[in-house]
Amino acid sequence: MDVKYAIPDRFLFRFSLPCLFLKETAGWSDLPEKYRLAGLEGMEGKSSGKASPLEVRAAWSAEGLIFQFRATGKKRSPWCNPNRPDESDRVELWLDTRNVRNVHRATRYCHRFVCLPTGGGKDGDDAVILPLPINRAKQQTADLPNGSVRIVSKIYRDGYAMNVFFTAASLTGWDTADFRELGFAWMVSDHELGVRTLTAGEPFPYMEDPSLWYVLSLQD
Repeated sequence: MDVKYAIPDRFLFRFSLPCLFLKETAGWSDLPEKYRLAGLEGMEGKSSGKASPLEVRAAWSAEGLIFQFRATGKKRSPWCNPNRPDESDRVELWLDTRNVRNVHRATRYCHRFVCLPTGGGKDGDDAVILPLPINRAKQQTADLPNGSVRIVSKIYRDGYAMNVFFTAASLTGWDTADFRELGFAWMVSDHELGVRTLTAGEPFPYMEDPSLWYVLSLQD
């Protein structure tokens, strides 16, 4: 039997999302509303169901790149296990510091990070970030230096929030003088909320194909 898929509208466009400059990184764990990135699921109307449960904000500075994730619509606490990241409630983030658009396999400038709102620390209450390899990559990124990424989280009655600060040392190829456009994608996977993506999701191989990622444009 033939299986037919409706092509999502998001697959037909290449979006560029503005990432605003943050002068003082002391407030990196609380980005204001103006740093909020557009959600694109709504452009598909009824075909995509409800709007994405994940709100994403982003900012950049000479020191690195900052993301704020806020997941809502949950009734239970997130389930996270750093030893079983693919089964955990999580946000995955993909970044390409060279934004190469004509390759289908990741290069050493492509990064994959799994962010867990809980599961770390002595009591398992702390957020965790895991740099994981990208399937079929031509090259893998360098090992993540200790302390080069900071992550904090808050658990709410209806979800959770995570703030992540990627310092320049954590991102191979980070060069804001010559490269102001990054390849960028995210995915939230949750036992209650399901799987939602920034870009067109499955059956498209967005987890491993950088040509399917959108652009994060670093603005002054």
